[in-house]
Amino acid sequence: QLQASLYLEGEGLECASGKTCVVYLHGNCGCRLDANDVVRLLLPASISVCCFDFSGSGLSGGEYISLGAREPADLKVIVTFLRTLGVTMIGLWGRSMGAVTALRYVHTERDLSISGILADSPFTSLVELIHHLVGQKGVPRFATSAALFLINRRLRELGMDVNEVNTLESARSCYVPALLAHGDGDSLIPPSMSERIVEEIAGDAYLMIVEGDHNDLRPLKFQRAARTYFRALLKGGVKTPESLFLNI
Repeated sequence: QLQASLYLEGEGLECASGKTCVVYLHGNCGCRLDANDVVRLLLPASISVCCFDFSGSGLSGGEYISLGAREPADLKVIVTFLRTLGVTMIGLWGRSMGAVTALRYVHTERDLSISGILADSPFTSLVELIHHLVGQKGVPRFATSAALFLINRRLRELGMDVNEVNTLESARSCYVPALLAHGDGDSLIPPSMSERIVEEIAGDAYLMIVEGDHNDLRPLKFQRAARTYFRALLKGGVKTPESLFLNI
């Protein structure tokens, strides 16, 4: 069972009808409380914010997270719920695992009704991320590959596959606008991964390199750019790269 919060102007869920909304997707060690700054940023701009705990996180049910493998199914539940409330336009804002989930959702669910994405610090694939992190410890690549083979045998018994979380593949099927961001000092996921992803995105895309490490608070410049982006994204009408990214 997923636990979610919806912040909007009004006194009840019936007030969601006709409004726009951004769904915030937290990282692997986070929860929906991570969206507090997003709420303070977007709600004064009359943009509703929905945040939820992925399965295995926060107060939601489930025993574990899957780093983007099963999280798109959680997001589908939330998007469907918002549609039943009458929310007109939906944007996605994800960080780290949440960024990967946003890109994988529009790919696996083929949901072109999503207005656009903000993906902060995504990784190119789960396999590449594991090789990168283990490689930093000096472990040879062939040893990591052998361990992954054995781990994946067990994962397949659970209905998962480490190879299915491939953000580059998802980017090639992402036709909605996407603003990517990455910290220049990210010691967990290198900025080069976002650079490769933005090159593969099928739709309009733009990459912001900001100051900071993976879990650092994002600078004010980025927050203002995010608000400008979602204002343009969710106001309706024809979108061009200039209208979405020119003032960022």
